[in-house]
Amino acid sequence: MFLSQPIKLVLCLFLSSFIFPQSSKAQFTDTVIYYLKGPAFSPILVESLEESDYFRVIPPFTKDIDSIDVKDYYKNGQIKLLGKLKRVSFSPSKGTGAFIGPCIQFYSSGVRSSITNYGDLGKEGNEYKYYPNGKLLKVIENIPRYGGQIDFFGKVLESYDSNGKEICKNGMGYDIELENDLLDFQLIGPIYLGRKSGVWKGKVPFLDSLNVELSYQDNKFISGVSYDGFGKAYPFKQTLSEFSFVRNAIDFISQFKIKLKNQKLSSRLTDSLTLSFKVNEDGRFSDVSTLPEASSDIYNLISEVLAKMPTVLPTLLYGLPVKTEVKLSLNMITQNKDNLETNEVKYTTRLLYKNSTLSVDRSLHNLFKVRINGSVSRPSIAGK
Repeated sequence: MFLSQPIKLVLCLFLSSFIFPQSSKAQFTDTVIYYLKGPAFSPILVESLEESDYFRVIPPFTKDIDSIDVKDYYKNGQIKLLGKLKRVSFSPSKGTGAFIGPCIQFYSSGVRSSITNYGDLGKEGNEYKYYPNGKLLKVIENIPRYGGQIDFFGKVLESYDSNGKEICKNGMGYDIELENDLLDFQLIGPIYLGRKSGVWKGKVPFLDSLNVELSYQDNKFISGVSYDGFGKAYPFKQTLSEFSFVRNAIDFISQFKIKLKNQKLSSRLTDSLTLSFKVNEDGRFSDVSTLPEASSDIYNLISEVLAKMPTVLPTLLYGLPVKTEVKLSLNMITQNKDNLETNEVKYTTRLLYKNSTLSVDRSLHNLFKVRINGSVSRPSIAGK
């Protein structure tokens, strides 16, 4: 969920030595704060508190230790996570690494949300999840799969409703999933031998209580369908399918810049600009602007070219088309490494529904590397 409260710098931990990570020296001698977005286990580094979902604090440490203390905080100063990172896996430039040992997460209210233990291969042993009222939600058994692959879903051993009634015992029965603090966003469905099986149902409150049905087989999501208030069905194969630009970012900007060049607008005039626009539910573009603000002539040409770009497939969330706000750098960087030429485009996206930011926004600062032949690959920092 997104929190708009200003950060309360009341913790004694907040020292004058807090800096945004810039040097290798800071990782050892100073307490460093990282502004992050996305899941705690695969976050994306952003440049300001305003852009972030939360911030991570790494205290000073030395190279001879095995693990590093890590604390994540919500933007209101409330603790979000307590744990440790493997020192050898820690990236000073990103503030990320592999967790090791016990890790405790909290709701924004301060109530504990989960207790997880991490070993060398990832999650191991029993994991405990809790309701926002503090009661036990479920117990999950995490066991590495054959070949060292980790079963991140684990097996549900026990599950309880919010009143404490047991609904799953010894891996058989029903289970409930919560979306962060949202008690009114629950998915409930059958569990067979500790795994999701059959049809799970729920409502999505931030999409006008859209009714969703998700079909699973041995924990694998197969397909889903949503129904709006009028009974219209929206079938889907992915819970979040981002609009087609995201999958073809290089092609999009290449075509866009060719069209600008045809309008006698050179890269020299546009590479310093960041283009902002919205992709509406029908796949059309609107609300065009530039940062910094371009001259009226350049702005008019950019708007004209964007209006002539082909309509794209919109973002689908549980099958329902939603609006996407995009900020796109017009400077496409070409790099050569190991005789392989790659292009890089930096952009951010934000999902909107009825002009409100959706709490499921997970895609800011995605950096895609695309080979010249057009095949797309994501770097590990994408967090998808």
